[in-house]
Amino acid sequence: IHFIRHAEGEHNVAERAQPKGPLRDAVYTDPQYFDAVLSSDGVKQCDRCSALERRRETVRAAAGPHVYLKAAPRAGGRVAAAPDPPDATLGLAMCKSATWIAHEDAREHCPYGANPCDKRRSAEEQAKEFETVDFSLVPVGPDQFLEVTETKEALDARCRRLLEFLAARPEQVIAVVSHCAFLGRLFEAHFSWSGSPWFKNVECRTVVLRLKSQD
Repeated sequence: IHFIRHAEGEHNVAERAQPKGPLRDAVYTDPQYFDAVLSSDGVKQCDRCSALERRRETVRAAAGPHVYLKAAPRAGGRVAAAPDPPDATLGLAMCKSATWIAHEDAREHCPYGANPCDKRRSAEEQAKEFETVDFSLVPVGPDQFLEVTETKEALDARCRRLLEFLAARPEQVIAVVSHCAFLGRLFEAHFSWSGSPWFKNVECRTVVLRLKSQD
């Protein structure tokens, strides 16, 4: 399973421009970064990933079906790579044989309530823009995710649900695109990762998981 943090978003650029403290914290609560889009460097990061994906095409075909699982917000949806036409509006390196799934449990951890950059538009609206992505696992209607504080216990439960979902998939190679705090907790608490759990933008960590049955 390849775990990937989304490409650089405009909110990432804005927070790095501020010193640590109230000014940087204010970026996360700024409504202009609602459902944040990629920065110009984030688009370039995606272009580089796209070129890599095209070089891997023969390997991917030999390896069998793939699933790309992504978080629902826009930045998470556009991480993997910029596509070839006619999918130019999607912002993903589209492998035509792969299944693309938006999953609510892969969203960011927001211990103080959801920041605008981590919120999303409705599943119905996103499905119109990202036509090749399956949004059936994202609740319909306005975003209600993390409107209250998410405890570490609740976050860990979400990590376990996602792992159980992955264990139930028939594919042998899966890419999960998500966010820094969520991936950090997943690696720190559930994979016993020995290094730093924090991901840089478009950082990919590949792990082989043997997922045990709960029976």
